[in-house]
Amino acid sequence: MNDLNRLEMEEKLDTGFEALDRGLIVRAQNCFNTVLMSDPEAGEAYRGLGEVQRAMGDVAGARRFFKKAIGLERKKLGGDAPGAHDWWADPATRDYLRARESLAMLHWDEGRHDQAVREFREILKRTPGDDMEVRGLIASLYMLSGDYAAAAEEFRICRDETPALKRDPHVLYNEALTLFARGLVREAAGVLHAGFFANIYVPPAVLQQEAPPCDVHVPSESASPPYAADYYLSYGGAWNEIAGSISFLDAAWRHGDVVEGITRYVQVLRGILVEGTARRRRRLRQTADRLAAGEAPARFIEDMLAAHRGGKFTAESDEAIRRAQREEMMNAPVGPLDGGGAYCTPSRFVDLAFGLLYYEGALMLVDLLSYLCDTMGLYSDITVGELMQRLKGDGRFATDVTDAVYLKAVADPSLCLRRKEGFRPERLYCYAVEELEAAAEGRVPPTADESCLLEALARHGLVITLEELRKKARECRIDELCGRLGVNSLKGKPRRDIELKTKIVWLKTPRYELWGASPYELLMEDMQAPPEAPE
Repeated sequence: MNDLNRLEMEEKLDTGFEALDRGLIVRAQNCFNTVLMSDPEAGEAYRGLGEVQRAMGDVAGARRFFKKAIGLERKKLGGDAPGAHDWWADPATRDYLRARESLAMLHWDEGRHDQAVREFREILKRTPGDDMEVRGLIASLYMLSGDYAAAAEEFRICRDETPALKRDPHVLYNEALTLFARGLVREAAGVLHAGFFANIYVPPAVLQQEAPPCDVHVPSESASPPYAADYYLSYGGAWNEIAGSISFLDAAWRHGDVVEGITRYVQVLRGILVEGTARRRRRLRQTADRLAAGEAPARFIEDMLAAHRGGKFTAESDEAIRRAQREEMMNAPVGPLDGGGAYCTPSRFVDLAFGLLYYEGALMLVDLLSYLCDTMGLYSDITVGELMQRLKGDGRFATDVTDAVYLKAVADPSLCLRRKEGFRPERLYCYAVEELEAAAEGRVPPTADESCLLEALARHGLVITLEELRKKARECRIDELCGRLGVNSLKGKPRRDIELKTKIVWLKTPRYELWGASPYELLMEDMQAPPEAPE
């Protein structure tokens, strides 16, 4: 007998995918498994479990669940021939299409671009109108594979056959990069200019420069700062691989006509946000749309061509820009954004950082600095580069943890430090300096979980101090920690019970990765083990 009705299962699925978007892996896993307990053939729940495994880095597990989802949805539809259904227009077909899309994205993650393209092509066979907007992804995959001729053709088809993609930032920026790679600088500059107005935050993300203000009206989600960050993570490597593309983008973004146009555009977007009357806001939106749809200035195009002919866009020029950016970032002072606050010695600042980790698990470096600088108002006569060296050299912060529950780390610390708008202080308790200092010095009494584990170990003759336990938990993987505590010498139920207690303590102990993330935000909200997925 099913425990959930159809509506309840749909709500549980929605909750699961929402939890996935927020990074709450265990909560999502529980939701999907709960649905499967009521309906063992719920393909969408298997797709959800595949996304959970994908988020945890388990490629084989994700592939298994995605293929299971595809098989179940195919069975439910009675077949998956391109002409067998009114694809996408019939809501009953959408779960099948989404499962194939998830499998394609997994292939992409693995670098298996050919397989990803094949999956997207299969989707296009069923949705020739490109309802799922995958043609832009196909074009981008060709670009990432270095097949610029095929990519250019797909981007042309995007413009001609998929109207929704004409203003899509990732399509515009990638088409500009593709055209540049083919030596078509005039065309690349024109498309790039359109990309600037589709998302004003992408160039600073790729160039790792200061971004335009965020306190403006954002016309769409694709025009937002988070979209730009996602774009950089997906395609930043492509810009770095094509010689001259960074200096081309930098020159275009700094061109006088572009600066003037973007400045005006930002002013209009800010006006939309603060203007009091609906009539005035409507007129400003029309002005913003007109600016965004405008043609690239002729002088801008000609200057880009002249710079290209003059040998300004080279690998050497790219490296000079990167070197200057690294030096600027690493020499930036650590402190509140407004420049004010209470002075704190560098050593004390680092101690307080570690103290914060004891209460909140391991935050991303940008969050940690934002909390200490902006929330607590502390500053120190130390640069970002010096702080990084101190953190790397401090044994308390060292970790070799590579567990699957870790989020994929942001690869570039300077980008991480730039993007302070991602900080979420409302999710943290506001700790006093004294509390953080006490934590840094180890003057924190054992938690209930730590006490429980210490007592359980002592009952079996495995005696360890609280300080030693915390030190080992910071430095070890969970399987290594169990071995070092002697838990592997136990048998049966005592071993299982202590392993569970050890896991809970291990998850709550600060284990910090510079510019990385810990299991804290993923798993602290739900420590219960998820139910077993039905076979």
